[in-house]
Amino acid sequence: MAGGGAPRAAAGSLLRFRGDAPTASNVALGKPTRASSVLYPDNYAARATDGKFDSIFHSDTEAKPYLVVDLGAAFSIESVRVMPRLDFNSSRFMGVEVRTGLTQVQGPDFTSYTRLALFPGPAYLPTTWFTQNLTQPVAGRYVSVQRTAEPGGLLEITELEVFARQ
Repeated sequence: MAGGGAPRAAAGSLLRFRGDAPTASNVALGKPTRASSVLYPDNYAARATDGKFDSIFHSDTEAKPYLVVDLGAAFSIESVRVMPRLDFNSSRFMGVEVRTGLTQVQGPDFTSYTRLALFPGPAYLPTTWFTQNLTQPVAGRYVSVQRTAEPGGLLEITELEVFARQ
C-alpha cells in the first residue's frame, strides 16, 4: 500500500471494506405508478417518479386523491421525500400521508399500510422538499401518497423519492 493508507476500492467497485456503509438510493425513480385520477393528460402519475422538476402529477379534485408507486420488490425504506408543485398553488399541499405496504391495495383506504410520514402543510413558495427520515427502516414494496385533509381537493406532486439501501 503506497502512502501507508488503508486499502481503497476502485471507483464503481462492488468491494466494500468494514465500516464502509452502502448509500441509500432512490428506489422509486422510474417505477410504475397509478393514481386515483388525473386532471390533465400531460400530468399523469409517472410524472411523480420521472426524476424531473419541470413536470408534475396532478390529480382531479376528489375526496382523498392518491398516487401509488410499485417499487417492484420489497425494500427496507429509510427515508421519503416529496416535492410539492413548484410553480404556484403549492399551498394546496396539505394533509398528505405517505404509507408503505408489502401487498397491493387498490385504494382509497391505505390504513393497512405503515405510515411513514404525515406532511401537515401547507407548503409555501419557495417550495422545498418535505422529508421524513425514519428512525428504523420499514419494509415495503408499494408506497402510497394521499391527501387526507378535509375537505378533499387536489394532489400535486413534482417528485416523490423513496430511499432504501440496495
